[in-house]
Amino acid sequence: MELDAKEQLNEHSLKSAELETEQADLQNSLKSLEGEVIERSSNLTALKSLLEDRNAEISRLRKGLTDLGEEESRAMRAGRALEEELKTAQNGRIVAERRRS
Repeated sequence: MELDAKEQLNEHSLKSAELETEQADLQNSLKSLEGEVIERSSNLTALKSLLEDRNAEISRLRKGLTDLGEEESRAMRAGRALEEELKTAQNGRIVAERRRS
C-alpha cells in the first residue's frame, strides 16, 4: 500500500512537471505572439500614415488638375477674344483700304 502511494506521488510529480513545462511553453508562445501583435500594429500604423500621405498627395494633384483645367479654359476664352479682336481689326483695315481706293 505504501508503494502504491509512492507510485501515485511519483506519477503526480511527473504530471505536475509536465504541466509546468507546458505552461512555460504556452507563456513563451504568448509572449512571442504579443511581440508579433505589437510589430504588426506598428506596421499598420506606419501603413495608415503612408496611406494618409498618399491620399493628401492625390488631393493636391486633383486640385492642381482642376486649377490647370480652369486656367486652360480662361486661356482658351482669352484666345478666342483675341481672335475676335484680330478679325475686327482686319475688317476695319479692309474697310479703311476700300475707302481710300
